[in-house]
Amino acid sequence: MKNSLKEHERVIRILDKLSKAPPRVLILEGGDLFDREKIAKYWCMLFSCKGHIKPCVECKNCVDILNNRFPDVIWLDGKDKSIQKKEVEVIQREKDLMPRYGRFKITVFNEAQNLTISSANSLLKWLEEPRDKNLFVLLVPYRLYLLPTIQSRGFILTLKWKSPVKNDLHRDEVIEQLIGFWKTGKGLFKITQKKMDRDLVRLVVFALQQALFDSVSQGEGGVLNEFFASRISKKNLWNLTYFTDHALYMLMSNVSPSTTLEWLALHFYVALSSKY
Repeated sequence: MKNSLKEHERVIRILDKLSKAPPRVLILEGGDLFDREKIAKYWCMLFSCKGHIKPCVECKNCVDILNNRFPDVIWLDGKDKSIQKKEVEVIQREKDLMPRYGRFKITVFNEAQNLTISSANSLLKWLEEPRDKNLFVLLVPYRLYLLPTIQSRGFILTLKWKSPVKNDLHRDEVIEQLIGFWKTGKGLFKITQKKMDRDLVRLVVFALQQALFDSVSQGEGGVLNEFFASRISKKNLWNLTYFTDHALYMLMSNVSPSTTLEWLALHFYVALSSKY
């Protein structure tokens, strides 16, 4: 299996060392969906493999983990839908929280950016109730997709980033269009009438947050930084920061991406215009 993960050799070496005294919460970011899933399964096999060299990928435990049927590894999958609070609570209430076959019982939150606000808060409470034999793995494209309070409780490992993906290119296109709207007050419908996916709008919001931060710390940046340079004031900075935080909350609460982007664009427009 290590051969198939050769591009993530550094992460594998770290995981091998960490397995001797594992962190309760492991957060894997970067790579792509399949990389994160493979690395998570590698991590789970380290604690349940019966082979001499772990993971052997051949013993029954390893095979069951690879096929998502090992009793001590629970997957909550956010690939195609949001992870709901009741799903977290069902697992949390299980009487059999101790491992049956491996060293630990491991709960994997796949595409954890699709935790709703209520399910993320439920997970947070669970993390605050230590159980010696329970580990958690959260798989996300970017750590910022998670609540800061969850990030702070995890050991974060970054997989090798892939080349820019389609959403990154679309993000830059959307940002250019937003700047045009904020300058002229025209063209918002042209932006929001397009089909938007949740991850794309998140990327736009993160870019806005970074640009706002750079405007205070005098960091260097691209078109957003240039646009904000003469428009940010103490009066509107707090509001703009609040708007980006609230937009992320809307996405986590399953408000549609297009509605979220429209709300954010309009509130930014009013706040940026109010300086003059």
